[in-house]
Amino acid sequence: MADLVIAGHPADPKPMIDALLDAHEGADSFASVALARVMLTEIEIDGFDPVALLCEAAEVDNPKAQAILEELEDEIDEDDRLHDILPHMVVPDGMKRPKLVRDALTRETGMPAAVAETMTARFHGFLDWGRLKNAAEDPRRPKGPFDEECGALVFDERREIQAEIAVVFGFADEGTAAVAVRLLSPTSRKGKPSLRRLGERLEGRMFPFGPKELSDRMEGFLSSMGFDGDMDALQTLFPIAPGLL
Repeated sequence: MADLVIAGHPADPKPMIDALLDAHEGADSFASVALARVMLTEIEIDGFDPVALLCEAAEVDNPKAQAILEELEDEIDEDDRLHDILPHMVVPDGMKRPKLVRDALTRETGMPAAVAETMTARFHGFLDWGRLKNAAEDPRRPKGPFDEECGALVFDERREIQAEIAVVFGFADEGTAAVAVRLLSPTSRKGKPSLRRLGERLEGRMFPFGPKELSDRMEGFLSSMGFDGDMDALQTLFPIAPGLL
């Protein structure tokens, strides 16, 4: 059925997708893989994330699921990683904070839990929730590096990429995503992730766009004033105090 849907036959794939959903609800891992394959061809199925479906199937040793997950990981090139996933891994110290990030996303945005879990994993540089969980709970795996341990340039780049990830996962624009990422601070040690003040923060913005566009506009302004130096030289090289994030 997945092969037929992917090939565009029949013209109305809904009955076949409904049959696959019924089989998935009945714990058929092959139906889960089929649904994931359909979604990876850009056919949306509300409430489901293809990577989460594949991870569920892989957990019960479905060989096709594991093979597709490995193919997906191999296909993520450097350009894609800069938009869809943090290009370096940040290993959390346990799953408490990632769960708070996930819960904030589901509670305040209505995002399905499976999608919120994948988004949280991508914030940390992991392809999916399962891999994030394994790393976080592995006592042999070094934890971090957390936001508080980063210099300003690394921290700014990390937040910029996390905002891009938020846009990919449905946030309206880069400015809104940047505010959301600051409130969630997924790769920080400090503060409680929450989006309850998102509307308030957006209303109080001095500029109706995000930090990347602000930086680009500032660079253009300085260039027009005759400054042709390195913009990075204008930033501190010391870690940012957590209270200022």
